[in-house]
Amino acid sequence: MSIWSSFEVIGDHGDGSVRDIFDGSNQYPDRSLSADIDLAEIPSHCVPDSKGTKWSERVGPWLRISTSACDLMVASEVALNESAVTKLRDALTDWLDRPKVHPISEERS
Repeated sequence: MSIWSSFEVIGDHGDGSVRDIFDGSNQYPDRSLSADIDLAEIPSHCVPDSKGTKWSERVGPWLRISTSACDLMVASEVALNESAVTKLRDALTDWLDRPKVHPISEERS
């Protein structure tokens, strides 16, 4: 049984918001396969040597990020500690705040 509890799926198997770049970093992702990102936490009752025996708001100190290409069923997983999650959050916020340029042929939502 897994100790991880998924709490968010981004991309939801084919909505097009997440793409797998299976051909390498030299390809623009407009024709890539759909993919998804799964976020998971460790519930307090699954933390070794903890006093957590019931479901609660408290969670373990690791966040798992899993990615999978929907059509290929290829998966990758990493676990981030709080420091890494903070750096990821800050980098994503900085990226979100920057102006974007889109290919002329790409439809904007």
